[in-house]
Amino acid sequence: LKEENFAWLKEKAKHPKTVAIGEIGLDYYWDTTDRETQKIWFARQMELAGELNLPLVIHSRDAANDTYSMMKEANADRIGAIIHCFSYGVEQARQYLEMGFYLGIGGVVTFTNGRKLKE
Repeated sequence: LKEENFAWLKEKAKHPKTVAIGEIGLDYYWDTTDRETQKIWFARQMELAGELNLPLVIHSRDAANDTYSMMKEANADRIGAIIHCFSYGVEQARQYLEMGFYLGIGGVVTFTNGRKLKE
């Protein structure tokens, strides 16, 4: 993401039909963007959502602790969120639910390695 892209996003997010900011978050599965850069833009996008009072649609892959910490620090519970394609364990689910967030459970629950979700 570059500043000009963020400016475009900010302008489009002000449209009256915009209902949320997302899918945004952290993805540590692929090493295509360094973690610090991801964190910077995630924080900026959450700030934008707060300014516009729009809920978040969150993407988090292999980044459970950082995602949760950043959302807590940003007071994301004030605007709400759905954790798209939630794939973490019970403890992370509790943390998000305690903040009033929704969990999206997708097709991952049917995968062989979806054991944590089934529990």
